[in-house]
Amino acid sequence: MSILLADIDATCAALGYTDGQRYQAESDAIQGLKHLIWILRRDLDNHEYRRHLGRAKVLQTDLVYMLPDYINDDDYADVLIRLLVILTNPTLLLYRDGPPKDNHGRKVFLELIDILQSYKNAFTRGNFWSSLFDKLKQSLEIGLDNENNNNNNPSFIAVIFYK
Repeated sequence: MSILLADIDATCAALGYTDGQRYQAESDAIQGLKHLIWILRRDLDNHEYRRHLGRAKVLQTDLVYMLPDYINDDDYADVLIRLLVILTNPTLLLYRDGPPKDNHGRKVFLELIDILQSYKNAFTRGNFWSSLFDKLKQSLEIGLDNENNNNNNPSFIAVIFYK
């Protein structure tokens, strides 16, 4: 077992919890989210870390609950949206040469598709899309008022996520 897989488990466990009303993020949750992004950017050819996060259901149990509650915190919103974009990246984009031809590669490819399909239910959570829309609207209004503002980057990422 890779050391990073244990690190992913520990990081996910330390993000926080939901009490049914609101997601309670731990004090170092932003660093944990950034660490998950760092790990995903160094994923292996067999996408082991992405598959591990999908099997751990971190998107379904933490991220979709965290986003609506922390969308007004720019640091949280930026990191959360970036992580969601990375996790929901279409499987075919991960394979530049098309779907793998070998049996093991095809099995991994299909597992990644299953993981993406399991994310769909999580995104039906009531206020997820409305909070993301409000953040996008706010970012675009700020961007129109000040073209040189650094807040354009999160709005661009949110547009990519909407697609």
